[in-house]
Amino acid sequence: MKIEVLMVANAASVSGSLLHVQGGGWEHCSYPLLPATVSGALAGIATLDDDEIGKTPALKIAITDADGHDMGFAASMIVSGIRPPTVAGVPLRVPFAVPFMFVAVRSTVIKVAVMHEGAELAAVTFLVRDPVPDAPPPG
Repeated sequence: MKIEVLMVANAASVSGSLLHVQGGGWEHCSYPLLPATVSGALAGIATLDDDEIGKTPALKIAITDADGHDMGFAASMIVSGIRPPTVAGVPLRVPFAVPFMFVAVRSTVIKVAVMHEGAELAAVTFLVRDPVPDAPPPG
């Protein structure tokens, strides 16, 4: 299995076999005060190898800060490979959308990782910004 697409978004959903994303591709998020509750969605597309067709492999989602500390959010999902294979040369694509929420107590880089059987398949990062950016000195 591979992760062909992975992004953090304001919202995401799967309808049929299509991924719908709103406000995708976060580089950062800002809040007037910290600590703050950060919420969004992890959106992606997994591609299954031929030997995974007909199976239901599980993926784990983990969110950590720049120091590797768990941010208190974890999720699991089953990727359904139970459907006919595609034509030769076209991978079987399975879209996914996982809502998330955690509390950020300080400005930090956040990592959202997708794992399968203990191995990281893909990860995306974004910055939780300082509420008030440093102002230049007066004068």
